[in-house]
Amino acid sequence: MSDHILRFGCASGEEKEVNGKNLIADGYGYAKKLESHNGCRYFTNRYTR
Repeated sequence: MSDHILRFGCASGEEKEVNGKNLIADGYGYAKKLESHNGCRYFTNRYTR
């Protein structure tokens, strides 16, 4: 897991709830949603599948 902010576009991955956390699948694992604005979603704390 890395703590740096990971940036994804609007259509990147599928959001789902995993273990009570709202995460998004990015093709490598799941990242925790941090915020979204200006058409981009920002995530931190990568979770592997």
